[in-house]
Amino acid sequence: MALADGFHTRDLGSGGSPQECMDRARQAIQTYAQQNGTPNATVNEGSWSVHGFDFLPGNVDVQIACPYRDNFTSIVLLTAHSSGERDDRVAVVDGIAALWDSIGQGGFVPGGK
Repeated sequence: MALADGFHTRDLGSGGSPQECMDRARQAIQTYAQQNGTPNATVNEGSWSVHGFDFLPGNVDVQIACPYRDNFTSIVLLTAHSSGERDDRVAVVDGIAALWDSIGQGGFVPGGK
């Protein structure tokens, strides 16, 4: 049985300054990896996005995009991609989004490392 690639995207709201958004995105993705059994996940950064690869469940790849204008990120998008089950993508997005919300603009993760 062949599986089609799939995506799942969530709007995370605004992200503050580009640096605040990138810091928060990095912390959310890295904390998710540590808390969910994928400490060896690869995390890379671009100029306005943070990418994570091979997250469990399901070897899901993620991106948090922090596009900005006039030094403000008015919309932040979290996108997950995999060739596996939709439920895996949704689980990863839900987990990272919850961390994003917990961190807030201040950069603190309750119970995080």
